Amino acid sequence: MYSLLFSIVLLIIHTQISHAETICTDFRFLVYIDYTEYQFGYPPFNDNYDVATYIQDINRRDADKTFHPISGSIPGNGTFRLSGTYCEPANATTLLVATHGLNSDRTYWDIQYQPEKYNFANYVVGKGYSFLSYDLLGAGRSQIISGYTLQLPMHVAMLEKILTKIRENSLFPKSVEHTVPKKIVPIGFNVGSHIINAVIARNASLVNAAILTGVGYKASVASSIGSLFSSWNGKIASTVDPKWEDLGYHSGYLDQDDKFVIWKLKGYYDTNLTDSYSTEHRYPQAIMESATAPLVDLNAKAFKSPVLVMALTFSTQSGEYDYINCGGNCQGILGPSAREAFPNSKGFQSHVQPGAAHSLNLAYNATGSYQVIVDFLKKNRL
Repeated sequence: MYSLLFSIVLLIIHTQISHAETICTDFRFLVYIDYTEYQFGYPPFNDNYDVATYIQDINRRDADKTFHPISGSIPGNGTFRLSGTYCEPANATTLLVATHGLNSDRTYWDIQYQPEKYNFANYVVGKGYSFLSYDLLGAGRSQIISGYTLQLPMHVAMLEKILTKIRENSLFPKSVEHTVPKKIVPIGFNVGSHIINAVIARNASLVNAAILTGVGYKASVASSIGSLFSSWNGKIASTVDPKWEDLGYHSGYLDQDDKFVIWKLKGYYDTNLTDSYSTEHRYPQAIMESATAPLVDLNAKAFKSPVLVMALTFSTQSGEYDYINCGGNCQGILGPSAREAFPNSKGFQSHVQPGAAHSLNLAYNATGSYQVIVDFLKKNRL
């Protein structure tokens, strides 16, 4: 559907930080990509009435015929700055590469509130896995670009190059101590899972397994994008908080100021955590990230090479009450629909986590999800 040529240049800007007995290193790197740049099919948003019109259009019952968020495409290229954190325990042989979802940053994997209950990075490093997380373009400490430009194919290109450079042992600067992994497993949340899915569909030789959380592959439930926009009720970010304008998040970025959001469920989350996290680590999302989601190929039927037939496994995981991906009830629909996306996967496994909604890492039973993930890795000798 589109062609991408990549290269990467590293910035040796890093800081060592301590996570218990594990040394973690923050660093920055540059990614150059050539890509197909899709054009937004609506005029730039002038106010929130324009945003409301867009949300209404995407949720029309005949939206498949009337909603046209993309007007065309042009060749695009550029060098972009990303930020990441690398953690490694002793004797690690498998590296987990984590991609967060929209409206967040890489701290989703490194929650400091009661870390023994919620910190995924600490959990998996404690089980013997190296761990790399990074901020998507437009989030955290990574570079901010126009929300009318930032789109899913760019995220896919960047992750593919990150994984390629890990395989080549050329991602980390020499000053970042690391062991070359024997096996690589990307793990994603929400849109991060779709990014991983798209990378694997393009280049099956990069990974030994994939773990996709907070994601759904359903046919009988209304569009997850429409569900997201109608319930999330986004507004131009700078009208929610003026700081976004100062930071470079202009009208192409949306935010919301309602803490009672759809990816949490009363009784299953500590509101001290969810309220503070949604304030301190919430980032706007670019309108083109969701608009280009249907243009990214998620067809994984090509995974037939000998290496992948023997080694590639997949785990799709959502919370039992995930509204965005399952219409509020994932029982009975997650496994069958997800299996269709990965028909040739060896060791395919689907899991619906009880007592959780969309944000698994923030739920009371987060470590239950983490143990399911570790069990999956161990079962597949990763």
